[in-house]
Amino acid sequence: MPKTVHNRKSAAFIAGVLGVSTLLALPGCQQFEKYTYRSDVHSQKTITLLDTSTGEKLLTVDIPAGQQLNMVFDNDIQTAEQRGSDVLRWAVRKVGDETVAGGNVMQVPPPSSRRIDMTLRQ
Repeated sequence: MPKTVHNRKSAAFIAGVLGVSTLLALPGCQQFEKYTYRSDVHSQKTITLLDTSTGEKLLTVDIPAGQQLNMVFDNDIQTAEQRGSDVLRWAVRKVGDETVAGGNVMQVPPPSSRRIDMTLRQ
């Protein structure tokens, strides 16, 4: 392989690694949780948010066909774990509408103490 091609590949690889490393190190980059569940006539879904430390069902939503459930947890995972709780914003919208604005808000356990279950309805 000619030396210049090898050097270009090495330089491109190093630039890529540095670019990804820089993005991961940015202070504003946090890992938030966002989920969307869609129902249609052949796949109607029920979503349940469960507190795994108590077994309590915190939220159950039957999503109508042609609509979707949007769920956004406000805090990044590390912050929610440190606080021992998180805030869930959720809304049922038409398929394609990703907003939660004007929807529902509730306090929920941190990620280590909650689970989202999905079941299909007939």
